[in-house]
Amino acid sequence: MKPMIINASLWLTVLLISSTAFSHEGSFEVPSTSAETGSVYIANRTNDEIVFYLESANTIRTKHRLSPQSGMTFSGAAADAWFNIHVYTDNTPVIYGLTAGKRYYLKRNPAGIIDVYIIPES
Repeated sequence: MKPMIINASLWLTVLLISSTAFSHEGSFEVPSTSAETGSVYIANRTNDEIVFYLESANTIRTKHRLSPQSGMTFSGAAADAWFNIHVYTDNTPVIYGLTAGKRYYLKRNPAGIIDVYIIPES
């Protein structure tokens, strides 16, 4: 009987984690329109891998990596209207607010800090 309780606890833990974590879909092409609600598209326009964290009102803070010159759509809960992105440059975090459904890119500014820029609607 005890193994069933452990299995049930493990199953519940997996269920809770998967329902509150971000998912992402690989894409090397920038979507032609805004990303869908509850998600945000982020592109890396640097020559380095970028490590960052995303969080929102309905999802837990999750670590992500973007390869150089690549982009992905990151999805949270369908009700997410905003995301916070925590980007680190030389172990110094910078936090930016992102609007769900928009497209963004990461690029170093002249001081070498990774900034977030919105991709204009086409």
